[in-house]
Amino acid sequence: MSSCSNSLAVNASSQTQPRKEDRVKSAVFLSPKFELKPGSVANKFYYNIDFPKGHIAIKDFHAEVVDEAGNSVPLYETYLHHWVVVRYYQRKGVEFNVSDFIVKRSSGMCNGVLNQYFGLGSETRITATYVPDPYGIEIGNPAEVHNGYEERWLVNIHAIDTRGAEDKMGCIECRCDLYNVTKDENGRKIEPDYIGGMRCCYDEMRCRVKQGFKGKKKSMYLKYTVKYIDWDASIVPVKIYIFDITDTITLKKPQNSTATAPKHNCKV
Repeated sequence: MSSCSNSLAVNASSQTQPRKEDRVKSAVFLSPKFELKPGSVANKFYYNIDFPKGHIAIKDFHAEVVDEAGNSVPLYETYLHHWVVVRYYQRKGVEFNVSDFIVKRSSGMCNGVLNQYFGLGSETRITATYVPDPYGIEIGNPAEVHNGYEERWLVNIHAIDTRGAEDKMGCIECRCDLYNVTKDENGRKIEPDYIGGMRCCYDEMRCRVKQGFKGKKKSMYLKYTVKYIDWDASIVPVKIYIFDITDTITLKKPQNSTATAPKHNCKV
């Protein structure tokens, strides 16, 4: 009897004062299509992607690579090196122009890099990102947007197709010898002591595959799901901080120091 009456009391309370969780909306989007063949790399930047509009609070963000049928693509076939979603302001009526482009970066320490609101490496598939009540990530506040600009979002997707690779681990670690490159995408010579990294596995590069291996070109998308609620005064805004383990700065400052904080040396 007591458990029944308690249940009725909870239901009655929730009807008079709905929880924020009960008002959560969900929207699912796909990035533009990108194509990969065995061993190939895609490092794409897509601007003005689909995103919920209005003054809202984001509660959750989840992304994964899917094929044309909407099926999740396993990491052992297409390794999602990273994906990042960045918030920015663009002058109205302009598709993209560097001079009319203002990044609304996250609150992290690494200014100029790690500016994203969402996304990191392949581990994001099992990382929980739900923001519980009363908190939310505020976006779409008209008071924050520069005059004559509008809020937009971009996504960077870096994926490596490892089907038929001679050395799968070497491919996803971007070992330079497996990609047979001597210059990076900006034409700069790669130093002999640079064994592997982003400079060797840029867009349209190809990792070495086993001789005679054949595989079809595949079309894929980044599928991303955004959960959000309409903004109201009861929501506590959340700031996003991304830290870099290679940051060499010493954060401790002398007591009573009036000096400005030194710039973080994030090597990423």
